[in-house]
Amino acid sequence: MPPATRPCAKRPAGCAVRCARDTLARMGGDEFTIVLPGIRTPAESVRRAEALLAALSGPWSVAGRPVRLRASIGIALSPDHGDEAEALMRCADIAMYEAKRRGRGRCALYAAPGDAETPAEAGAAG
Repeated sequence: MPPATRPCAKRPAGCAVRCARDTLARMGGDEFTIVLPGIRTPAESVRRAEALLAALSGPWSVAGRPVRLRASIGIALSPDHGDEAEALMRCADIAMYEAKRRGRGRCALYAAPGDAETPAEAGAAG
């Protein structure tokens, strides 16, 4: 691991940060979960993901070295994609891999197999 990334990698998996009602939790490695209880519409969730992608794009510096961050975000909504955390995580994970397939620095809203609609997508940061 490059020396510039070690301080970030040492943060423990499972730690969570709360801001107002929102929660950010590191699941392990480079995977994080964000719970945003105030989201009312799919479009609002995509806007929030786009804002997060823009914020992550930096510029950033770790130990005096420039670091470029890019993320892929998968979005699942309750109750549309499930009521239980496990179902929502599974749907968000599927959507995240769709976002990665489209190219890093994007987000995708989960779409169930067979849905007529294409998953919502946002490009940007990156």
